Amino acid sequence: MLGEISASVHAAHTALLAEVQEQSHEVLDAAMSQLDGEVLRRPVADVEAEISAAAEAQRAAKRQARKELRDRRQAEHKEQVNAKVEELKSKLHTRRVATPSS
Repeated sequence: MLGEISASVHAAHTALLAEVQEQSHEVLDAAMSQLDGEVLRRPVADVEAEISAAAEAQRAAKRQARKELRDRRQAEHKEQVNAKVEELKSKLHTRRVATPSS
């Protein structure tokens, strides 16, 4: 539904989104036709439900992106720590090999 609404709004044109209670469609249709306008009617509950679903999807996407970023940073940190441990082990091993045992 939001896609349908956004598709009907064109760039460089004015759009008005309104919640109205009408006794008949003719009054608003006549006013809009004088302005060469178009009326697109949708139930409020449907529009609000879709907006709510889109907002929740956006929140979920943000949570997922934060999780992926955190996981990647943790993996990078773990790799750095492991590399440093291996470097220290290598230095320790080199010293033991260089120093003869008694």
